[in-house]
Amino acid sequence: MMFNSTGSPREFSMPQIGRGMNWTLFLDTAADSPHDIFPELNGPLPPSNRIVPMQCHSMKVYVSEPSAV
Repeated sequence: MMFNSTGSPREFSMPQIGRGMNWTLFLDTAADSPHDIFPELNGPLPPSNRIVPMQCHSMKVYVSEPSAV
């Protein structure tokens, strides 16, 4: 989960601990419908540089693929 509670756009870096995992966007409160939620877990991938732009007063939620057991 990424939160930007400021009044300005910001960039966030995805954490190092998540490297090597496949992440997709699940929720983006700044996006217009139907690009704001991906209930089938088929949202876009984060940028390849892992720096995520965020609009002011917004939240993004990324989910990873389940691990094979």
